[in-house]
Amino acid sequence: MRANFIHIQPFVQQVIERRVPGAFAEFGVWHATTFMPLAELARLDGRVIHAVDSFQGMAASTERDGEAYQAGALSVGGSQVFRKLARPYGETIRLHEGYVPQVLDEMKDAQFAFVHLDLDQYRPTLESLRWLWPRMAQCGIVAVHDWFPGRHELAAGAVADWSHESGVGMTLQTKFNHAIFTKGGLHDREEPNGS
Repeated sequence: MRANFIHIQPFVQQVIERRVPGAFAEFGVWHATTFMPLAELARLDGRVIHAVDSFQGMAASTERDGEAYQAGALSVGGSQVFRKLARPYGETIRLHEGYVPQVLDEMKDAQFAFVHLDLDQYRPTLESLRWLWPRMAQCGIVAVHDWFPGRHELAAGAVADWSHESGVGMTLQTKFNHAIFTKGGLHDREEPNGS
């Protein structure tokens, strides 16, 4: 199932309502269908939002990705369309074009309130979680797409491995295949607004 903004909106609303400080971000923008509504909420709430994507498709697979994706799969042919969509938002949107982990250093001083992580592959998902967690504000939320319990490859494998190595437990899992992690303070087991 593809991620849809309505799948993550309740969690974004949580951080807005609780005035959690920091930026929003999406790692894995692709066609920007989840990113643009998130960017609008960031703009309305006076926040910066970071867009992270290669726009050239997947990186080379590792043994933890299997045969699911070949290098370049899911390419949108570059960032030109995204840049046009982002133009009206001005400085609200910060674009980081390239592959994780190479682009992470561009955001090294950022603090995050909400991050939608949708990178599909094992290594970039694991590297992102390791890098993001220390930069999440208290009560900040990371929503990782493509979570399937018991799966040991791709993003689900990275989520399981990171949770094990970090000791950070999942706040909840949604019926839309998101693993939700909340930085301290929020450990609700019910999905907000029935998501």
